[in-house]
Parts: sequence; structure tokens; C-alpha cells
Amino acid sequence: MSIIVHYRYIQLVHRFIAVASLSVEYAAAAHICESGGP
Repeated sequence: MSIIVHYRYIQLVHRFIAVASLSVEYAAAAHICESGGP
């Protein structure tokens, strides 16, 4: 039982990290576009 909960928790953490990194990338890209970019 605890193994399943642990697996779910890891899945949730991975999803959170993926969303966070994606939003960071998006924010960085938006900032580059705002400042004139390369």
C-alpha cells in the first residue's frame, strides 16, 4: 500500500517539476522577446 502511495507521490513531484521548468522556460522566452531578443 505504501509503495503505491510513494509511487503516486513521485509521479506528482515529477509533474510539478516538469510544469515548473516549462513555466520558467516560457517566462525566459517572453523576457527575451520583450527585451528585443537576439
